[in-house]
Amino acid sequence: MSKLLSKFIRVAVAGDTIDGREISQQQIQEMAETYDPKNRYGARIWPEHFRGLIPGGPFDALGDVTSLKTETVKDGELKGKLALYAQIQPLPALIEMNKAGQKVYSSIEMMSNFAKSGKAYFTGLACTDSPASQGTEMMAFSAGEGHEVIAGASHDFSFELEEKEDPSEDKPNLLSQVKNFLSSKDKKDKDHFSDINSSVLAVAESQQTLLSTVDSLKEDIASSIETTTELSQKHEQLQKDFTGLSNKLEQLPGAQYGERSPATGGNATGELTDC
Repeated sequence: MSKLLSKFIRVAVAGDTIDGREISQQQIQEMAETYDPKNRYGARIWPEHFRGLIPGGPFDALGDVTSLKTETVKDGELKGKLALYAQIQPLPALIEMNKAGQKVYSSIEMMSNFAKSGKAYFTGLACTDSPASQGTEMMAFSAGEGHEVIAGASHDFSFELEEKEDPSEDKPNLLSQVKNFLSSKDKKDKDHFSDINSSVLAVAESQQTLLSTVDSLKEDIASSIETTTELSQKHEQLQKDFTGLSNKLEQLPGAQYGERSPATGGNATGELTDC
């Protein structure tokens, strides 16, 4: 899953604070060198350094600090001083606050002797609207439950976010692989059965069409047979009528007489009959 990361933000500068104390260049360097959120201690982002005890309250964590680095300030009144820069992974609540112009200044938390190592370690970052310094990036200390709280004077957060893939998700664990396989197999099975169902329906529709055609042909054939039978019966009746008529003609009286002999005529000397 991709996560949002900020550009590197300047969160502290080595030098004197307004209350006469100092954050040393060595501490800046040590915080950048020792910070290891995965194997040592991960610094989270808090509103005004307050830590909520119950999730869902007004003082929930607002994100995480993913890495630190140092750079020398190149211009302005702080030119030449060593500065600490943090890359953060903000949660949506922090982004929304920043958009609304709330909690726009940085404030770091540092332990000067972390886990008895003799070195400074970066333990937290806060968002605040009340920086201790007046118009500069000089840092100021205040007490804070075992942590030295160094308030960022006037450094405004610049949330230029970029997406970065989470390396831990490049190689899914065995359970994820099995779930993905089963999910893929289930989808393939569903697709396979869907194809089978479609094929069966297509065959059934084709079969139904064929049966309808056969039934229609049967009706046509039956009609033709009926017509043929009717014609045959009429033919037989005509044959009978013709035979009967022929028999009647043969039995007529004229049938008993032969052909009349031709007349011989008379002569002039013949006898005259009375008219």
